[in-house]
Amino acid sequence: MGALTFDTHKAVTSLKNAGFDEAQAEAVVATLGEATNGRLATKDDLADFTTKADLRTVIAELRADLYRQMWLMGASIVTLNVTLTVALVKLLP
Repeated sequence: MGALTFDTHKAVTSLKNAGFDEAQAEAVVATLGEATNGRLATKDDLADFTTKADLRTVIAELRADLYRQMWLMGASIVTLNVTLTVALVKLLP
């Protein structure tokens, strides 16, 4: 993914011009920076997809991978709960 530049000084100035005080403007910009964490898609990133169908295919693959990971986490939690329950039953008189 390409680098995305974000002018924090310009953003703070714009927010201050819109009525935010300096502390509020800096907090909003800091929060936005943390939330995006450099993971925003740029025009160059989207140029790799020739059609909307290509983009939809990638989104569908990511969604499927997310669901698979969620199921694995759920199964792990259930397994852990069963293991702990069995251990506690054996330890308790």
